[in-house]
Amino acid sequence: MGLVIQCLPIITMIRLCKSSTVENLAEQSFPPTAVILSLRGGDPFLSECLKRLLSQDYPDYQLIVALDHPNDPAAAVLDQVIEEIQPTHMIVKVMTDRPTRCTLVNHNYAAIAEELDARFEFVVLVDADAVTWPTWLKCLVRPLIDDSNCGGTSGNRWYTPDQCNTGTLTRAIWNMGSLVQMGTFNYPWGGSFAMRAAVAKSDSLLAIWRSTLTGDTPVYGVIKELGLTYKFNPNVILLNRENTTLKSFMQWMPRQLLNGRLYHPHWGPVLVHAVVSTLILLIALCTNTVNLVRGNWWEFSALGGSLILFWIAFYVLFLKLNASVCKRFRAEQDSPNWLSTKSSIQVFFLVPFVQFAYFYGVIRAVFISKINWRGIDYEIDSPHNIRLLEYKPFVPPTDDKSESL
Repeated sequence: MGLVIQCLPIITMIRLCKSSTVENLAEQSFPPTAVILSLRGGDPFLSECLKRLLSQDYPDYQLIVALDHPNDPAAAVLDQVIEEIQPTHMIVKVMTDRPTRCTLVNHNYAAIAEELDARFEFVVLVDADAVTWPTWLKCLVRPLIDDSNCGGTSGNRWYTPDQCNTGTLTRAIWNMGSLVQMGTFNYPWGGSFAMRAAVAKSDSLLAIWRSTLTGDTPVYGVIKELGLTYKFNPNVILLNRENTTLKSFMQWMPRQLLNGRLYHPHWGPVLVHAVVSTLILLIALCTNTVNLVRGNWWEFSALGGSLILFWIAFYVLFLKLNASVCKRFRAEQDSPNWLSTKSSIQVFFLVPFVQFAYFYGVIRAVFISKINWRGIDYEIDSPHNIRLLEYKPFVPPTDDKSESL
């Protein structure tokens, strides 16, 4: 039963990725759309991100870049791309007003959304690590066009790192569970998120952005409050080639889970799943250790076989989902086949470790009261009481984490 409960949502996601298609994009009428990109620090793929965002096959859109500081490392990349492409549909806004009750990125979203031209019908949030393709924007907003009751839609990410070390592989395995949970429980993902302008400019969302930690998860509540629906969009899963270390991942993961704990109504099932699944695994391992010591060979073999079956099933499903996602999007995003025979074997042995890493991340998220995000410390007194302790221009870390924190 536990195997079915764990694996059925993954199988559903595999089928969803295989069956998802976008047709008649050329024949569809696409409304004016504003794409908001908030920059602080130089992401590894920022130049590629900008060039692809500026090369969208979309009739009427504007890329609005919120730059944290004139001397931010991202400024040099922006200047280089502007000189090379000379875009006419991009605006760069250097942010000078510093918030004290929310994160910098949320303040940027609110400030830009509030001033948007009335002609824009859709508003899109995108991250600096997004490597898109020419029809990405059309694919992203399509659910909003097809369903007038859809207030917001987003995809997710799938990691295809250049370096298959322990950190990157642990993150990739963990992300399978994250992708499935976010799709199942309707968690918006700000890395590729489209909403109606009426949602983005609503008093409710502007107030939430100016008092919260993250810009995507709370939008779900606003969409529901406005009587609209949110839809997970499997057609815009972005392949992410960034590398990381195990230490960096273990610092980054709890903050991702913290967003759900603070702002999503379905945090409860996520917490219960993490605790129960880990306890079941621990109890099974302890019981089988006792069986081994006491010489209960039949019980040892039966329980051990069940654990190995679960292990193999989870491993096979990871490979299947990876194959489905990469086959669907590799050509569009120029991402190589990252999983070699050696790294596949590493994934197999990392599967049990990821379960305990996930449990650590969830428990850590429950107790987090202060985070450092891109060099800024934030105190979390309550979900809508976030204090920015001191603003400082971004300074690249001395150690190479290769991670978008």
